[in-house]
Amino acid sequence: MRRLVIDLRELNSIIKPTPVQLPKIDEVIDSVAVSAPKFLSVIDIFSAFYQVNLDPSSRPYTSFQGPDFRRFMYKRCPFGLFMQ
Repeated sequence: MRRLVIDLRELNSIIKPTPVQLPKIDEVIDSVAVSAPKFLSVIDIFSAFYQVNLDPSSRPYTSFQGPDFRRFMYKRCPFGLFMQ
């Protein structure tokens, strides 16, 4: 089995992180209970990175060259890329 591996360290080094304060789980549960939702859902995190779409203007930054010298770009967030 072959796996595609791309070194994104250089790209990650120029991404500026945006700090985000995550809510406490108790606050999330309380807010859901108060709003009386009609639907509940689950998130499939099996392939979480590959479910996040990349903005078309960001896709060229994820390009890589294949063994046949063709260039490819990710349409979804590749594993190893810092998401902001």
